[in-house]
Amino acid sequence: MMESRVAWIRSQCSGTILDVGSADGWIFKGSGLDVTCLDINQFASGEFPRVVGDAHNLPFADESFDITCLCEILEHVHNPILVLREAARVAKKKVVFTVPDEGHWTPDHMPRKTLDDWVRETKQTPEQIFKEGNPSNIKLNDLKQSFHNRWYTKETLESQLKYLSLPYQIQTIAYDGWSWFCGEILKEGVTKAPEVGLVTLPETTLDSPMLASGTIKYQAEVQPRSLHIDTFPFCNAKCGFCRYHTLTRTRNKMEMKLLERILDDAASWPEPLKGIVPIHYGELFLDPNWYDTLKLIETKLPQTGIVVPTNGSMMDQVTVEKLATIKTLSIISFSVNAFFRETYQELMGLDPENIPRIKQAINQLKALRPKVKIWVSMVHSALYQTELERSLFTEEWLHYTPVVNVTAAAYCRDYFKPLIKTNVPCQSIFADFVILSDGRVCLCCWDSDGSTIVGDVTREKILDIWHGEAMNNLRELHNSGRRNEVPICSECTFS
Repeated sequence: MMESRVAWIRSQCSGTILDVGSADGWIFKGSGLDVTCLDINQFASGEFPRVVGDAHNLPFADESFDITCLCEILEHVHNPILVLREAARVAKKKVVFTVPDEGHWTPDHMPRKTLDDWVRETKQTPEQIFKEGNPSNIKLNDLKQSFHNRWYTKETLESQLKYLSLPYQIQTIAYDGWSWFCGEILKEGVTKAPEVGLVTLPETTLDSPMLASGTIKYQAEVQPRSLHIDTFPFCNAKCGFCRYHTLTRTRNKMEMKLLERILDDAASWPEPLKGIVPIHYGELFLDPNWYDTLKLIETKLPQTGIVVPTNGSMMDQVTVEKLATIKTLSIISFSVNAFFRETYQELMGLDPENIPRIKQAINQLKALRPKVKIWVSMVHSALYQTELERSLFTEEWLHYTPVVNVTAAAYCRDYFKPLIKTNVPCQSIFADFVILSDGRVCLCCWDSDGSTIVGDVTREKILDIWHGEAMNNLRELHNSGRRNEVPICSECTFS
């Protein structure tokens, strides 16, 4: 039975409505509402006007509809944050959304089944399975987005909603063994960012990205949002998805004199630097002088938050105690990547006993520095972890930290099967600045081998490079929908 959820959706809708991912329009059939249906696949004509289109790039002007509906769509699409932004762009009043809460479905409703599970159990092709569930379909244009690509918890849903900088509300509707997250993103009457239920992107990330004709455009700030500095390009993990293992550039530890030059440069800027990441592709705590590095940053940039990514393999009690004395430590992010010990050992090449040590380190750090943000992350790929492992990972680590990040491996590894259209600009080159260990400046954090060099801080000032011809030309290519003219950008899935 789905009546309760459908009744809730209809009760939230009035005026002109865009039903994104509508299939045959079943949710609103017989409702008498003014609905336009949009789906990436083609369906037979029915009760409502119908458009074939992509939820990532809606073919409508800003505020074309009173309400946009995203009903069981976010779990299907390639990039849910972009879909949420597009839905909000074309809505005047609000976005209504529903997402399956499959973690609370009863077993008879077959929660969290992958496409492989369906194929194996039905002995049908994916096309046959889709057609059986959608008999009015005329043409299947996108097989991948026609099935679930992810499962949601309330935490993962909220982590995506917060990027809109708009107020939202979520409730759970449960009945007959089903459970759904149902909610609204509010636009009408919003004149400024609300203070509750919202995480606003740092103001230097992007300056109100302009959404026009389906194209996102960014504007570079006066100075970078963050510096990523390749102080120690060596790592003890063997993660198969990481670009570290394909590096061909010469790797040397950054000289402290060069680091000091970089920090002195940043200290002279008109405004304090927001954040600094003292590692690029490496494990900071393998460096015998890691504490000296962080202490120098704290001394030179006392108003800048330090962000430390780590695999946690070196995090014993003494290390945590020393780390906790760094006053400007802002965030520490643990890359764990697995729930099962066997997966962890095979994927990362590290001792599974690191996992309980990381948990101890988190508890110790929370006691010593309760205001430091602690993140735990998984880079997920079907090559390494099952969908079950991904869900168990999230549920397990939420006991230790409120922020558990799960990122698709394709974003940082698979340069040859892009998941996004290449006309979407990348926000990284408008916000972040990456310095390799020898002082050369590369395009972005994904350019692990320094294939596109835009400057050299041993000879130039950071802000001169930031506003230089090379960076400005690259940004213009991205903003004009021509990122595919930059070799590495044409093969990258990040935006």
